[in-house]
Amino acid sequence: MDIEYLKTYFENRNNLKSSHAKGMTLPEIEGLELEMNKGKPFPKALREFLFIGGVSNKLGINTPKNFKTFRDSFDKEIRKRGEDITQPYFVFDNDNDGKTFGIIYLNEGDDPQPWNASISEGYDNDIWDDEDENPENWKLIKT
Repeated sequence: MDIEYLKTYFENRNNLKSSHAKGMTLPEIEGLELEMNKGKPFPKALREFLFIGGVSNKLGINTPKNFKTFRDSFDKEIRKRGEDITQPYFVFDNDNDGKTFGIIYLNEGDDPQPWNASISEGYDNDIWDDEDENPENWKLIKT
């Protein structure tokens, strides 16, 4: 795979934390696209992330063993709050004991903005104790 957006991650994938990042194969990524995006290719940046570290990213991002089950679980919880995400999306992270999730919309180009989504009202504001958990390039949203 040609890496366009995540070059630094790709170049340093073997020097991260205590071990190396482990990615998914292209057929595995294509299987996810079929299962989760009606066969349409994911945004290029997401494909690169999955290719480099979709199994074990070593970035501190809490990725699941099964992305489809992970998204379905998030979807169920967000609907309990009376919210509905109508765009196609991908859940790639969770934190705060499963109360916040990182998501990207799959229809916003090849390098989509990551969003922080909360399933708990306690995490709906922009007050965070740990600056590392609120990168400046993330926008805080409820859903």
